[in-house]
Amino acid sequence: MKLLSVFLLLFSITEKCSLAHGDEKANLLQRSVECPSGWTAINDRCFRYAGKTKTFPPAEEHSLTLEANLASVHSKSDYEQIQKLVLKATGLNTAAWIGGSNTLQSRAFKWNDGTPMTYTN
Repeated sequence: MKLLSVFLLLFSITEKCSLAHGDEKANLLQRSVECPSGWTAINDRCFRYAGKTKTFPPAEEHSLTLEANLASVHSKSDYEQIQKLVLKATGLNTAAWIGGSNTLQSRAFKWNDGTPMTYTN
């Protein structure tokens, strides 16, 4: 059976800032996010629904061309607001790709944007 799915892309806006203690760098999410046109702000990150049919690898590759990642879900609020975004875009509660995967070596799941996978539903 051919997998037909849509995917959701995440564009996270970060800034690098120098800490007072030496040359260490840290990535910090901006407190007030201004999203590019066509993107929706959810919990200090920008999301965009892309209604193209893709399997997981092409969906992830496409997100990278937009300097984004497939969506990562860090809280119940993220989960609910992403569901609302998909519903608003499609008129349906349809499946959407998010950016979690595991490696064959570790079998541990992580988000493709590098953030830890701590929220479970």
